Amino acid sequence: MTHIRSAWITAQAVSTSFIDDSLEQQSRALLDLLAMTGQVANKEQVYLDVCERMRHSSPQLEADIIVSHAMTEGVSDFCAAVGIVPHKKIYMLVAWNRATPHNLKHLGALVEVLEDTDVKACMLEAQSPEDVLSVLDEHLKHFGIRI
Repeated sequence: MTHIRSAWITAQAVSTSFIDDSLEQQSRALLDLLAMTGQVANKEQVYLDVCERMRHSSPQLEADIIVSHAMTEGVSDFCAAVGIVPHKKIYMLVAWNRATPHNLKHLGALVEVLEDTDVKACMLEAQSPEDVLSVLDEHLKHFGIRI
């Protein structure tokens, strides 16, 4: 099992009442949630790095799954935030710095889990951040990843 040095996603970094808005507004809102992990040292640097990454590839995995991600010196470790537009969309922001081990393994596992139709349905119906974390933890553990 691989471990990230600290809690990479917390209940405070999850919203189950996210509002469907512009991608820029979503990114800013997710960044505010990401800061709740305690891993963000420089929010503006994270935002700039995520925007730069989005210029080169779309964050949209499916019509209802958007995962923005970037390697950035604005965070101290691998971290993530989730915004759920109830019954409609899943937004996720994932960031890591160069020193984070296994970052591509974790990102790949997250994408695979999010694309699972059962996982997606459970997350879209989630009533609380704890529900979201439970679903992610249950499915990520098959990849040796724990929340």
